[in-house]
Amino acid sequence: MNMHLDAQPTSLPAPAIPVAPTPDSTDRSARYRAILQRRIDDGAQRAAEILGAIQRDQPRDQIVPMRVAGFHVATSGGLRIQVGADQYEPTEYALGQVAARAGVPLPYLRELAAPTAAAWQQELATEILRRHYHHAPDGRVLVRSVRGQMRGWLSDRYRRLDSRPLFEALAEEAVRAGAVPVDGVVTETRVALKLVLPEILEPIPGEFLVIGGEWSNSDYGNGTHSFRMYALRVACLNGLTAEDVLRQVHLGGRLGDEIEFSERTHALDTATSVSALRDVIRSSFGSNRREALLASIREAHDRPMSKPALARVTRTLPKTVQKTIADAFDSSDVINLPEGPTAWRASNAISWIARNTDNPETRLDLERLAGTVL
Repeated sequence: MNMHLDAQPTSLPAPAIPVAPTPDSTDRSARYRAILQRRIDDGAQRAAEILGAIQRDQPRDQIVPMRVAGFHVATSGGLRIQVGADQYEPTEYALGQVAARAGVPLPYLRELAAPTAAAWQQELATEILRRHYHHAPDGRVLVRSVRGQMRGWLSDRYRRLDSRPLFEALAEEAVRAGAVPVDGVVTETRVALKLVLPEILEPIPGEFLVIGGEWSNSDYGNGTHSFRMYALRVACLNGLTAEDVLRQVHLGGRLGDEIEFSERTHALDTATSVSALRDVIRSSFGSNRREALLASIREAHDRPMSKPALARVTRTLPKTVQKTIADAFDSSDVINLPEGPTAWRASNAISWIARNTDNPETRLDLERLAGTVL
């Protein structure tokens, strides 16, 4: 498979998928190989979609003094932001950044600017933002937009990384290691690609897994540039992201007034990150890190966990999601979840709900939470 920038990924050559045999695993082995192969076929398409989005959605950057930013509510409702001669409709995430920097609660701002709001409320929304930003005379923001849509309202110290060479480095190192994509997420503000080494392992009797890594990046402040260890339970395709091997915060030196003058720094920052990413991928796909993750899974399989303990782990989640996870953990399901009231079952309860969640951002966050249980 060629995932270089000058070509779209098509499909992976079907790998031979070995499985560690056990006396009663012959039929299951064939079934699990088929399940994993379907996931690999889907993963190749996801990789193509992610690369296409990265190539298509290159952000346009502008530096603007906060005091000169303009705000108004469109006739159809919703805030519009004026940056020089350009007018932008912010994404929900970018609107949250605008509100946070002004110290205004986002739900309140959204309510004031709603299509059904009264004229005085819409006027108040724009006046609140104008006042807050007018009194920040020395402050500047980095505005990142894609085809007229504002996706990022960021600090002028935001360290920009070009996702294209990062993705290319990921693809090249994955090919060298024999890893293949099995899943991916692309949203307005974040991309993530999951890869596995297609050898089915049985670290616990009856538990069949594949090990790999998850790469993710955000060009708009919605998370760090990271590479994490990843495990996929083949029977039900529950996935969890565990150890954070690479975590690069998007924070650097202050950008100049003319964004073009910072392009060399942009290229150097990206080149440094590409080098670091290559190193951690080689390390992550090595035997030591894989064995460490398998050891964590075995330990979690042996560690008891109660519903109150699970409630503490999931306390930051919405109540409805927290209850759904608790109900799964407490259910009689031993197909989609491992048996027993253990940390391993709790982790899978979270990742099972993640797998059945429509929102891709929520799915990524839940899979990371599943990894913290380990």
